[in-house]
Amino acid sequence: MDFSRIEVATVVKDNESHDPFRDLPPLDDRPPTDNDARVEADTSEGMKTLGQMVACAAAQMAQQLRPWAFSVVLCGGHARLVRWDRSGAIFTSRFDYKTSGHLERFYTSYSSLDDRSRGIDTSTTILEDEDQRVKAAKEGIGFGLQQSPGPRFYEFRLGPDQTVVGYSPKTSTPSLFGRAGQPFIVWDSASQKKRFLKDTWRIDLPEMVMEGEIYEFLESNRVPNVASVIWHSNVDEQQTLTSKLCVNFSDTYAMRPLTPHKHYRLMLDKVGRPCTEYNNQYHFFTIVHQAMNGECDLYPPFIINAQADVIPAHWLAYTLAKILHGDISVQNIMIDEDGNGMLIDWDFSKPVDSVERHRGWQIVSTLGSYHLIMLTCLAGDLAVHLCQSSDFSRRWPLL
Repeated sequence: MDFSRIEVATVVKDNESHDPFRDLPPLDDRPPTDNDARVEADTSEGMKTLGQMVACAAAQMAQQLRPWAFSVVLCGGHARLVRWDRSGAIFTSRFDYKTSGHLERFYTSYSSLDDRSRGIDTSTTILEDEDQRVKAAKEGIGFGLQQSPGPRFYEFRLGPDQTVVGYSPKTSTPSLFGRAGQPFIVWDSASQKKRFLKDTWRIDLPEMVMEGEIYEFLESNRVPNVASVIWHSNVDEQQTLTSKLCVNFSDTYAMRPLTPHKHYRLMLDKVGRPCTEYNNQYHFFTIVHQAMNGECDLYPPFIINAQADVIPAHWLAYTLAKILHGDISVQNIMIDEDGNGMLIDWDFSKPVDSVERHRGWQIVSTLGSYHLIMLTCLAGDLAVHLCQSSDFSRRWPLL
């Protein structure tokens, strides 16, 4: 199935037991229970249908770079309409699609919407292989025209007069919910250089600094083994709606609020490859050393080498720029085109002073790769992700 061309995904089941959701019971002035707030179906058939719909929506939104998408589910004689975004899903109550006319009105209304209202990202264009922009990008990137069929190429509009063309080397579909980050290798025709473009949905909270600003601040403080940001911006003010509309629902049913997200892109000057693609064991240890221990002229080389555990690169960011990375993992250590290691993905980083200001706030203090975080950071409200925690996490890549 070509998810790059789907407008509204429709799932059809022959029995109402396959309904992926359930209508919430009225509270009747009584305190809500945990079961009252459960909106997912409690049948195995319903859970399978929900998994199918999530997979379809994830593939559609990833391949089309949609900020949101609509889908329809038909179960027996009833139907529901669903709107997906990176915070969650909004769905209608179950209705009889044969007699109510709701389904007909939905398709009629949808067909009259413009592209942006349908959930199409107007800052991105999917290009055909025969397009001259694709051929120019392949030649500039060094992709190889002989690779056919190859990955899908996109044109990204960065500004009124600036566009880049590229593809994503990532073959797996990102999660439907959350940041849903996708890497792209793009050709910048203006500078005639290959760049790295990151498409993501950043957490839209006042305490979360934009990743591009973090890169700029690190560079101004001469933190080594970090790429330079060329451009970064929110994408047409695209943001999640589910997190806003569910505020009253969360209050009524005593649920934890959904995390808001905003569409965001940044472009870096260096294109890297995973650190797992090392040449040999010595090269791997060198990569980790460069990414974590750094190489800069602020300290003599013998100090960096002799005290690798004392003055790591994230320690330089911590001390020089007052920035804590907070998400050390194998995925975030890359090899640049010169074979050197570098540390990426600073979107979970935060100013050091915010760690103390928000001590105990789980969203700020425990962001990162959960399977690599120290247990003390997940222990309770008083746990905070400190520099020592990142120092612990950086040992996992060596295992």
